[in-house]
Amino acid sequence: MIGTPKLNLKFSRTRPECPIDLYYSSLSETSDKRFLSEEMFREYFFRECSRSERTGNHFILLLIDIEPLLKNLQTINVQELHDALTHSVRQTDVLGWYKKTKVYGVIYADATQNGDFFANRMRQNLHPLLSVQQRSLASIVYMQFPRPHTDADINLPSDNLSESLYSSGERIRQKTYATMKRSFDICFSLLVLIVMSPLFLVVGLLIKLTSKGPVFYIQERVGLKGRPFRIFKFRSMHTGCDISIHRQFVADFISGKNVAASANGEKVHKMTNDPRITKIGRFIRKTSIDELPQFINVLLGDMSVVGPRPPIAYEVEAYNRWHTHRVMKVKPGITGTWQVYGRSRTDFDNMVRMDINYIRKRSFLLDLKLVFMTPISLLTTSGAY
Repeated sequence: MIGTPKLNLKFSRTRPECPIDLYYSSLSETSDKRFLSEEMFREYFFRECSRSERTGNHFILLLIDIEPLLKNLQTINVQELHDALTHSVRQTDVLGWYKKTKVYGVIYADATQNGDFFANRMRQNLHPLLSVQQRSLASIVYMQFPRPHTDADINLPSDNLSESLYSSGERIRQKTYATMKRSFDICFSLLVLIVMSPLFLVVGLLIKLTSKGPVFYIQERVGLKGRPFRIFKFRSMHTGCDISIHRQFVADFISGKNVAASANGEKVHKMTNDPRITKIGRFIRKTSIDELPQFINVLLGDMSVVGPRPPIAYEVEAYNRWHTHRVMKVKPGITGTWQVYGRSRTDFDNMVRMDINYIRKRSFLLDLKLVFMTPISLLTTSGAY
């Protein structure tokens, strides 16, 4: 949450100035090893967010915006500004560029005081450096982490703060990747739907012959940034089943209570004897044939070929804060790291870690690798039930 939208710095200047044309060149000359580059500050921020969400320990992100000073050709003594910032932080805090040459950032780890305390202390240390005119331009804002997590968070707003930490080069790479990924999704999905159309007819016929009800099962799932969408699957269960069985299973799965044993003694995290599943349904679930209609969702843009498994709304309601990262930044996928490497052998926390690791390292080459490895995983059917 934003603590104080703007805290103007109302102080007079008493120390020497340096010309504005020397400002940018002097930014990289500071000898303070504690002052992090934008890239390093970004990496530390993401790590601190993850740690905070897991442990519940609070930290404060404080931002000092000096860009308005530069736009209005104000003069700043850079070395003294760096010194003042350094004296405002503890040994355990982190100081660096939130936005290079424009916005300073300070991370106050394990913060026991609120943001106002740190903002006021920063103002006191910047006292000698700013003129009356500068006080109306420079500002301080802060955010407290972890941010409050309520039932309303199922809508999962986009993380604008995290996104703004990306460099322009990173944003360009991600935009290029997104374009390539979407093009691949459309072409690959069309190919699969055309090639697999005879299989669709056979499976549909078998479903109709062995149980009453529709061929397709349509269910609401949670997609990118928490937006709901309707997913298409081949029906593998009897119609009119009670969802309370699965809802309880999901709650136990997330809490780590539902470890079962398969026929070969392997520990699995899935319902191995679900009475709701039909005879043909058991086969198409084991081989993942039931998921083929999801390529329709890919064409519609609700899903991607590669991404985290799309959760059900009541699953997201049981998430811890850090679990929500798997549905915030990327579209859900038909296949992914969990589907290839884990499946039912993996507990929920490790599944989420796999998804988060994919989100951080995602690239077009990684997507292609996962797509080509998926048939191998399906042929072995290890961990599938």
